[in-house]
Amino acid sequence: MSDIKRNIESVRTRIASAARRAGIAPESVTLVAVSKTKPVEMVEEAIAAGAAVFGENYIQEGILKADRFQDEASWHFIGHLQKNKARLAAEYFDMIESIDSGELARKVSDACGRLGRKIDVLMQIHFGDEESKHGFMPRDAERAADIIRALPNINLKGLMTIPPLVSDPEENRRYFASMREMGSKIFAGEGHILSMGMTGDLEVAIEEGSNMVRVGTAIFGRREYAKP
Repeated sequence: MSDIKRNIESVRTRIASAARRAGIAPESVTLVAVSKTKPVEMVEEAIAAGAAVFGENYIQEGILKADRFQDEASWHFIGHLQKNKARLAAEYFDMIESIDSGELARKVSDACGRLGRKIDVLMQIHFGDEESKHGFMPRDAERAADIIRALPNINLKGLMTIPPLVSDPEENRRYFASMREMGSKIFAGEGHILSMGMTGDLEVAIEEGSNMVRVGTAIFGRREYAKP
């Protein structure tokens, strides 16, 4: 058994345990394997091990992988998307999780219109005081959702967040709980995605309502590879 296969099984076990504590079916939680900076050989191993959804942070690297493996997996763009790269993301990815402004949403919608397609998106919500992070402030989320919903070529499917980096995952529980409450208010009983939780805090996130976790280190390891 390869290390990646073993790692994926370990992550799925963690997801299942947290899901049971939350009173939900483990299969209702989508695992996004974050493959940024990892070579295509590792992506191939992960696909062979059952990974079906991948997340990429860098547009050019992501395009190479999404194009190569488009029939074998679903591809999510999860990094900060520059407005001038909106067309590329709209063309090559199945979901953009990191819509962080109304202007970016409009650029993506316009690009999809020219491509003759619609794309699923998540609104990125900004918690904490880190100025380097992107996203809508919680107080602006409902109004922003109304604006994004009105765009013709976008399907707003839910919310995503990257909480502050902490040593104890419990410190982020309040942010995950706030996301759950925000999602319930914005989507008013509709089924929606809450993409929150990564390698270090996925259990807490699932316990607080996450149904999509983005995991890189626990699957692919910490070693960084040069981008292709």
